[in-house]
Amino acid sequence: MDKEILDILKSMQGDMKSIKITQEEHTQILRGLEHKTDVLSAQQENLKNEVKGMRKEMSSVEIIKMP
Repeated sequence: MDKEILDILKSMQGDMKSIKITQEEHTQILRGLEHKTDVLSAQQENLKNEVKGMRKEMSSVEIIKMP
């Protein structure tokens, strides 16, 4: 009986190690995704500002009608 319990505990220990490794991998993936999201948000904000600037420039352009 003691040997069975010891075998079960060893098996559980191996499972726990595997779970911990998987959790660490998932954490790294999530951190990468968070960083990418931050980068994309900054790029989107920059594009919004560029569009605003272009709209201002376009509003000052005089429309010339061709006869």
